[in-house]
This record gives sequence, C-alpha cells and structure tokens, in this order.
Amino acid sequence: MDRDRFSLRKALSALMGATVLLLGIPALTVSAAGIDDYPYRGTSNLLDRWGFYTGYCTSFAAFRLSQEGVVLHGATLQGPNGKSAFFGNGGTWDAAAASIGYVVDAHPTVGSVAVWHGGEDGAWSGGHVAYVMAVDGAGNAVVEEYNWSNYLRYGQRTTQARRYIHFVGAATRPVVLPP
Repeated sequence: MDRDRFSLRKALSALMGATVLLLGIPALTVSAAGIDDYPYRGTSNLLDRWGFYTGYCTSFAAFRLSQEGVVLHGATLQGPNGKSAFFGNGGTWDAAAASIGYVVDAHPTVGSVAVWHGGEDGAWSGGHVAYVMAVDGAGNAVVEEYNWSNYLRYGQRTTQARRYIHFVGAATRPVVLPP
C-alpha cells in the first residue's frame, strides 16, 4: 500500500512538472517589480548613476528602466530614431520620449512608465512618473513609485494616468500626445 501511494505521488509530481513546462513559466527578469529594491533607498538629493536626484520618482523610474535595458546617462536617452532627449522632471518625460521615437499613449502595459503633468491628479508642479508593474482586469495600472504619497519613499497604488511611455517591447510609430 505504501509503495502504491509513493508511486501515485511520484506520478502526480511528474504530471504537475510536465504541465508547468507545457504551459510555460513567466520569464524571470532582473527586475523585482513590486519590491522596494531601489539601490538609493533612504537617501535623497544625491545624483544617481542615471542623472536624477535620489529619492524622487524620476530616479526610481530610471532604476526600473535600467533593469529592462533602457539606461539613461546624465538624464539623457537616445531613442529608436537615433535622436537624444533630456528627461528632466516627470511631467516632461512623455514629450521627451515621443521626440526620440518611443510610443506614448493612454494604454498601460507592464513595464511602461505612467506620466502625470504638473497638477494632474495631485502631482506636484514638476509632474510625476511611476513604473507600471501590472495592469488589472479593468485596465487600471498598478504602479510602483517614489515620492507620491510617501515623501521620498516607496509606494504602490492602482491608478490611471493620461499618458504611458512604452520604452520596452513596443514598436515605434508616429505619436500624438493626449491633451
């Protein structure tokens, strides 16, 4: 009887393993979206390796993008069209990204960056950016960010922005920015 139970357990384990392989496992990335693994946690107003001030939304977004292979240097990025743009305050990121060939639209996708212009939905005057770590069934962005409701600290929330920049995995096309 014990031998039959062991064989059944072994067969079920093999079946579950084969099912996982057939259905696929989401690819692991170096990004740990949903976890505060920001290397400058606890610091503020120091210049980070991407050219932004630590503790702010732009520094955190640049950190997440760097994990996806999109690396800013001196707060500047060269786009798919070969041009370069300066990414300053969060509220300017959409225009900068569009000018160098990235898709900017109103549809969140995992890995995109949500953008708020100054004063939109409570954003401070310089605007705000946040990394989209998930999209719920209703099409809302689940974002992680620094310096929104937690001053100079990490936070997560479910929200909608008017603009999303698709730095990773999106084909380039002409962009019309939403108002």
